[in-house]
Amino acid sequence: MTTQTAQLAGFAVGGLAVAAIGSRAALTFRGTLQPDNIVEVATFRIEGPTAQAAYAGKVGQNTLTGTVQAALSDMAVFSDIAGRPLAGSITAKANLSGDPARKAVTADIDLRTRALALGLPALDRLLGQSPHFRGRLSQIYDGYTFEGARLDGVDHVVRRAGDADGVRSRGAIGGEGSKVSHVRRVARNGPRVEPEVEREARRPVRAGGRAS
Repeated sequence: MTTQTAQLAGFAVGGLAVAAIGSRAALTFRGTLQPDNIVEVATFRIEGPTAQAAYAGKVGQNTLTGTVQAALSDMAVFSDIAGRPLAGSITAKANLSGDPARKAVTADIDLRTRALALGLPALDRLLGQSPHFRGRLSQIYDGYTFEGARLDGVDHVVRRAGDADGVRSRGAIGGEGSKVSHVRRVARNGPRVEPEVEREARRPVRAGGRAS
């Protein structure tokens, strides 16, 4: 059993990382290599002026468990990349479990925002300033599955269940509230939605997340 501790402060970063964490950051790692070649990570943390991320758990060829937490204090740092003004803060937490070697990993995600502004008036009206997303994303061998995915906006709730691979998305989108009808119009003004995806999305989803 081997325990390692490392700290690195004030190192410079470049490219997209500058926008994500700032031009300088600090990294901390403390972990133990067990006899079965599983690394028990007590802490793995990277901190910058605008963003922080941390992980604690176990990592091995057939093992992944633990929790990832991340925070972005000011989305305005991505405005130049997005080509429009952005604002707000984001915090995210994901509880991980699964077998990476078999491409079978599950993440229970909770993402919260404050004072969010994406520079797209229709989308900003739909989401409001504090949308909240939560749900389970699971990696399977040929794609992903969604369970209990839920987006709470200013005056609506959108739920998503189903699965997706590199070609198609299958499942159902449901919702409630006076602004759910705007979802398709907003989608048309944003990324292109393939007709096949829209047709598949209308199909009901059986228990377990598969479309019928």
